Amino acid sequence: MLHRAATRARAALRPHIRVPARCLAAPARKTPAQNAADVRDLLRTRLALTEAELDRTERHRALGARATVEPKLDWLQQRLDLDAAQLGKLVRRDPTVLRRSVEESLAPKLEYLQTRLDLDAAELAKIVRVFPQLLRYSVANVELTLEWLQTRLGLDAAQLKMVVTHPSLLGRSVESMEWNRDWLQRRLDLDEAELRRVVLGRPPLLYYSVEDNMAPTLDWMQARLELDDAQLKTMVLRIPQLLGYSVEDNMAPTLKWLQARLGLDEDQLKHMVLRLPSLLSYSIDLNVAPKLAYLEQEIGSEFRDHVVRIPAILGYSLDRHRRRVEACRERGVDAAYALTSAPSTDAKFHALLAKKTTVVVATAASRARRPFRNVVRRFATSDTPVPSDDAAAGGDLPGTEHGGRRLAIVFTCTVCDTRSAKKFSEQAYKEGVVVVRCPGCQNDHLIADNLSFFEDDWTLEDALQARGNSVDKLDDDNLLAGVDPDTLKRLVEGRRDTE
Repeated sequence: MLHRAATRARAALRPHIRVPARCLAAPARKTPAQNAADVRDLLRTRLALTEAELDRTERHRALGARATVEPKLDWLQQRLDLDAAQLGKLVRRDPTVLRRSVEESLAPKLEYLQTRLDLDAAELAKIVRVFPQLLRYSVANVELTLEWLQTRLGLDAAQLKMVVTHPSLLGRSVESMEWNRDWLQRRLDLDEAELRRVVLGRPPLLYYSVEDNMAPTLDWMQARLELDDAQLKTMVLRIPQLLGYSVEDNMAPTLKWLQARLGLDEDQLKHMVLRLPSLLSYSIDLNVAPKLAYLEQEIGSEFRDHVVRIPAILGYSLDRHRRRVEACRERGVDAAYALTSAPSTDAKFHALLAKKTTVVVATAASRARRPFRNVVRRFATSDTPVPSDDAAAGGDLPGTEHGGRRLAIVFTCTVCDTRSAKKFSEQAYKEGVVVVRCPGCQNDHLIADNLSFFEDDWTLEDALQARGNSVDKLDDDNLLAGVDPDTLKRLVEGRRDTE
């Protein structure tokens, strides 16, 4: 008690000091309107958001105070290595990202995605930039979708990563994707490997509308080009993106323009699209029209025959065509050679060009018109079978009826996939020119050219062997010895397997 009394006595002797009221009061709390104004100012100055974009960020709920929003911007920019423009684009696409907790939501989700899909920092950033809404979904839901993709489509880790380059898939319901998967498989008669190939080529097919998009597109293509089911399937396998093209805005106008520009009949149009399905995606004004104008100017009117016979010409850049035409001119070679050799690599093109002097290149149409028999009388073709009593000598096959010992070839047309057989004389094959005509599409195929009429000392057999392909040959000796029935069956069916 004495201690407390002494303390009170000392306190009574201290001078009395008046403390200003402002030093005792707590900092004034900002109103929601003031917080919103501060955040708008931050986003306007840091991310260059417009007033309309700022209004959108507050459409449903305010983002909070500047003191909470600014650290999130700093974290996102550092975690995803974003520049100011990329950060601004992310916020524009999904402003709700600024309402989410870094510790409880953003950080765990990004860590999960990076680990689950084996993403590097750049890949993770790209996925989030493309589809920031992904950060709304729970880890459990994302894992369910990834597991379905991997199990139902048989994807390995690398393929799964490829599919997720379209991250919006992770926001789709498994049930809707299952429906699309089954429909695609039924409609195109796809096996599991083919289905996987289609989806890898165009992952959004798993969420496109069947009724409004894919079904009408397939029906239109099949009717417009008179495709059978196998041809339709082949087109989609080659270019799955076809199912995402607009019929009215893209495919129908493209076909109409091509048909008018090149004077194509229905069969020629069908042939071109089957050989180059990606043609349906090309821009007429920026791509096809300038190429055709240049080729017509440099090659002349016969450019059209080359393009119809080799549609892949339209798949190469205009610069590539210019370089090759100029190379031909420098060596005194017919510029049309740049088109007939269009599918060749640059190395092969220049190697062959170096061996040539002046070459006159024939088109499929001119081959049909050119009087071959006036040049090589020992060669003739016929689509009329010879009498059946000559069948033992191959007389039931269409082709030459004269010229000594005869040879035969079983081949698949690279234009229409028709499997057929033709016969010709050995003398023509070894010393002259052999051209066979496909009974399906009436296209001519060069088999041998020993007179350099079309190619320099060229035979199909040598060309195939040079490409590393094997050639199955039957002659009198192995026919008499008895050919393995499986070998004959493979030859007729066009298979290379040995099982």
